[in-house]
Amino acid sequence: MLNRHHFGFQALWLILLLMSPLAHAGTDCAAVTEIPSTECEILIELYNNTGGTNWRHNAGWNVTDMPCSWYGVECSGGHISRLSLSSNQLTGSIPTELGNLSNLKELWLYGNELTGSIPRELGNLSVLIDLGLSLNDLTGSIPTELGNLTNLNFLYLSSNQLTGSIPSELGKLTNLSEIYLSDNQLTGSIPTELGKLTDLWALYLSSNELTGSIPSELGKLTNLSEIYLSSNQLTGSIPSELGNLNDLEELYLSDNQLAGSIPSQLGNLSNLWELWLDNNELCGEIPVELENLSSLDFLRLDNNHLTASDPELVAWLDEHNPGWDTTQTACPIATLQFSSTTYNVIETDRQATIIVTRVGGNNGAISANYATTSDGTATAGNDYTQTTGTLSWADGDWAEKTFTIAITNDGHFEGSETFTIILTDSGESLDNATITIYDDYATFVILTDFTATATEFDNAEFNLWRATGEGWKHGDYSTVIRVTEQVIVAQSNSGVYSYRANPIGYAPTRTHHGSCRSNPLWLPFFCACIKGLPLQKTMY
Repeated sequence: MLNRHHFGFQALWLILLLMSPLAHAGTDCAAVTEIPSTECEILIELYNNTGGTNWRHNAGWNVTDMPCSWYGVECSGGHISRLSLSSNQLTGSIPTELGNLSNLKELWLYGNELTGSIPRELGNLSVLIDLGLSLNDLTGSIPTELGNLTNLNFLYLSSNQLTGSIPSELGKLTNLSEIYLSDNQLTGSIPTELGKLTDLWALYLSSNELTGSIPSELGKLTNLSEIYLSSNQLTGSIPSELGNLNDLEELYLSDNQLAGSIPSQLGNLSNLWELWLDNNELCGEIPVELENLSSLDFLRLDNNHLTASDPELVAWLDEHNPGWDTTQTACPIATLQFSSTTYNVIETDRQATIIVTRVGGNNGAISANYATTSDGTATAGNDYTQTTGTLSWADGDWAEKTFTIAITNDGHFEGSETFTIILTDSGESLDNATITIYDDYATFVILTDFTATATEFDNAEFNLWRATGEGWKHGDYSTVIRVTEQVIVAQSNSGVYSYRANPIGYAPTRTHHGSCRSNPLWLPFFCACIKGLPLQKTMY
């Protein structure tokens, strides 16, 4: 009797359990009335795609039919308006479907373990105000489509593994107050378009691999309070225009390759309380105007090439950055160099544009002479115009300078031809570069794989050869290279043979059919310049 009563109690408990909310089979989006069923389905996709059962907080998710009461979900006007799931152990990738939540104003997913790329579909969230994806493991580039979020106030993408450049399209987000892109692997230069963000308060780009100079356009952002550009590979000088930022409180430029002198205009920053310029290539006298920084608490000038002679300035520096002078070294000698050791140009371009950059210390004005030389296979007067000139930089001028060389479009196939350009100063060589001219009906390719097929009719063994240029047509075999290591033995009077070669570079795999009546076999399609990079493929 006792056992029967005990069994009956268990059965009753099981029935009650099945009737409780804990036994809910899952959210039925078709039954949801708070928001459109499609928005409900997007939430379920997010839950399933990011390991919702393992979230730290997931109350209500995929349990009730009232998604507006689920943890981290807020609704307004019958639509989802806010998703806040930060530091909640989300894994997996961000569903592209989130881009269909057309009334979403806030999306906070920072501090999770999200992977994959940022969906470009997020650019469809036209009313989005806050986007927080920092502190995840996101990869890939920043979608240019984020430039469509014209209502965005806060953009937080820092501490991920994002690559590629900063999209210039972010310059369209004129309502932005804060940009956090630090601690990624971003490359390229800082877009000058960011100078259009006149409401910007904080700019965080530190700890990336950014190159180029600091845009002077940032000096237009008079609301800026914080600039973090440390730990990049920035070059050039500190723009004097930064002295216009009257509200600036923190300026971090450490650990770059900035050169030139410290602009005296930085002394105008009366609200500045942190100035970090250490570990750069800054050179010359420290401006006495820095003493005007009455709010300054932290100053770092270590490991540059700076000096100070004014006694009052030295005392002020010793107070704010003790030992600064013991870390300074002599200014490196300024010099000039070409931006590249090689330049490539097609005849139809009709000119080659050459870039010269200034490197090293700030040793006042500097200049150099440039000239084309006859070294190489190209001929002055026939293939290019002999060119000479002088480029000059004023004291503190770090801008790139260019000159052009006229290229002759003669319409003849000659194969690639080269000549040299040199930079000199008082007869001393500073740098040189090689210019390669390609024919006007050529295109640059890099061959990684190439397949040629020949049909042999005369039962004769043969080799395959590759030629640069068309000299072989006229009996000049000096640039012909044998492709096959061993002779190809005949299979039959009409055998079909294939030989697969793998030279360096890339070209679409093609098949060339031709008769083989003699030894060696000449394949016209093989008549391509394959010496060095980039390579030239003759177009037939």
